[in-house]
Amino acid sequence: MTDEQQQDSTDGTPKLFKNMSGWIGGLTALVVAAGGLFTAYDKFIRKEPAAEAAPVDDVAPAAEPSTSQDSPAPPQEEVRKSYTTGDGGTLEWVNGMWVWIDGERNQYRYSEESNDGVTIVGKLLEDGKYVWLQWPVAGGQALQSFDNQDNWTKPIKVTVNEPAATES
Repeated sequence: MTDEQQQDSTDGTPKLFKNMSGWIGGLTALVVAAGGLFTAYDKFIRKEPAAEAAPVDDVAPAAEPSTSQDSPAPPQEEVRKSYTTGDGGTLEWVNGMWVWIDGERNQYRYSEESNDGVTIVGKLLEDGKYVWLQWPVAGGQALQSFDNQDNWTKPIKVTVNEPAATES
């Protein structure tokens, strides 16, 4: 056999072109796979963690929660509601955090984890563990969870504070 016969395949296509098709197909698959990996990293791994806060005294600055593109912002009217709690305290939206001042004047700052317009769920980091707080937007029974939302305890009533009437 001659060199020319070895480079031609049985269908008459030179071996060089068959190898180029394989290389182009391989490179295309590599680019698609790299794009998929980048998207997965950007979407799932590189998320900014939600802001957490522990009880603070009056001197500590308010922590700002991170904003995530995955969770839609709650409707503006729910964000602005404030509540009176059954123990004589308040629950208010202040600088992007839910601030609960209990009846003994202890202050806790919860990052909002979800708000579907019916129920709001917030969490804070206290002594290395999360404390969850959930309450109905329209007011009612607020509950806390100290075991990653498996059990909800320590019920307290929250009542929506009506906004002050403005003169026209």
